[in-house]
Amino acid sequence: MITGVSIKNFKVFKSLDAEGLSRVTLISGRNNCGKTTILEAIFTLFNRNNLHMITHLHIRRGMDQIAIRPDTLWRPLFHNYKMDEEIEISIARIKSEKESNESVEKLTESVSYRYLEIYPRTISTGPLGERDGVTLNLAEQSSTYMQAFEMNYQLGDKVPFISRFFIGPKGLELDLGAAVQQDYPIAMQSLDSRTSSGDVERFGILDIDGKTDSIIEILKVIEPNLKSLSVVVLEDTKLIYGDIGIGRKIPVLYMGEGLSRLLTLSLFLATLKGGTVLVDEIGTGIHHSVLPNVWKALFKAAEEFDCQIIGTTHSYECIEAAYTAVPPDKQDSFAYIRLARKGEITIPHVSDYKQMQVALESELEIR
Repeated sequence: MITGVSIKNFKVFKSLDAEGLSRVTLISGRNNCGKTTILEAIFTLFNRNNLHMITHLHIRRGMDQIAIRPDTLWRPLFHNYKMDEEIEISIARIKSEKESNESVEKLTESVSYRYLEIYPRTISTGPLGERDGVTLNLAEQSSTYMQAFEMNYQLGDKVPFISRFFIGPKGLELDLGAAVQQDYPIAMQSLDSRTSSGDVERFGILDIDGKTDSIIEILKVIEPNLKSLSVVVLEDTKLIYGDIGIGRKIPVLYMGEGLSRLLTLSLFLATLKGGTVLVDEIGTGIHHSVLPNVWKALFKAAEEFDCQIIGTTHSYECIEAAYTAVPPDKQDSFAYIRLARKGEITIPHVSDYKQMQVALESELEIR
């Protein structure tokens, strides 16, 4: 579980240090204060070995077409678009939620990014050859210079590992070097997320083990008539369908945005044991009248599946509903972060359950 995050020179943040994240953490604040950027920073660290990691960030922001150039691909990641300053992202996490246990293992992971305008690289310019039935690398080697985006990853005090993105003749490339395998389960659900092939696969994993009932119970908070879920294959299309008692099954997509997003979130929680789900605008599409019960179901699922939720919201109703849904014996499982900006400095005001209680009872502005 992630307990702290530190960010420097990444997008809107000149610097940010937030501690006290919990099993369920909500982030709020005014427009363009960096709520989504916190999720993106966390996601880049744990998704660093993915060739499409950076392009996916742009796509989530609505940039459907990205020119493979430093100015469009990498420059927007740097604070004030200044590529001469390194980006630094650091995460503190624990392997168990039993924080009172002195034996709990605490980890620190960090990654820094820097732009290299000129980087020497050796490439192959010829075909492979064969000799005595054995394939040999007989290709000629030549040196060239490419633009690079370098990532320096470090786990605790261990030796750092360096990998690089390159923009070369064949487009975007990723040289992982001796990169450390990513072993922390993480997923990010953006505002435009819809049920997808990933949802179908995750549902299938649960269905094989007979563990879909918990997903149905969560969705019943929004659609009480839901009786069952199943994967339906029609030609080349695979979708999750639901039975709501009208004589035939219908795609979950047709049951509304709120239920579709809740399905995706529930499937992530159920299949990312020991990991974290990052959710942008977590209450979107869900009517305020059912938000308290949705949050009760999410707290229960997060506990049951040993998974963390870090979400953003603009909604007072969503914040209040999350607070009221905290189980009485799990008050330490909730944290709320309100971001405030002073010039280039972003200040995270972190509140636990009891501090939120005082703020709400005093009718203070908490968003």
